[in-house]
Amino acid sequence: MITPFQSLRPRSANRPILLALAGAGLFLASLDAYVVVTAILPMLTSVHVPVNRLERATPIITGFLLGYLAVMPLAGGLSDRFGRLRIFVGCLLLFALGSLVSATAGSLSHLVVGRLIQGAGGGALVPIVLALAADLYPVGE
Repeated sequence: MITPFQSLRPRSANRPILLALAGAGLFLASLDAYVVVTAILPMLTSVHVPVNRLERATPIITGFLLGYLAVMPLAGGLSDRFGRLRIFVGCLLLFALGSLVSATAGSLSHLVVGRLIQGAGGGALVPIVLALAADLYPVGE
């Protein structure tokens, strides 16, 4: 019979709180992938794209998804190497930076870069939160 690895680190009483905060951050980043659809018209008018040219909105959505998918495979290894919480906080800060860049965008290219940064920060959260949950609640608990 194979027994799971037992960490020498004592279990924290704050496990539910850590998991809830990590889940809330992941929810926020995941929600941002789809909530942009409801805000696409004000975003287009703010970067001076006519409403009758909705095809120009495609990079706003796909830029986020590209960043989301590109960083996801790398994030787990980074969190293994540098620590889950450290990388989690870094990804939240990256997501916030992308949100700031998107909010202050004066052109379509600026907005797409902001969405790409947001996606990179949000996509990295997925494997980190899953690994953090596995660390906090190992098999058998």
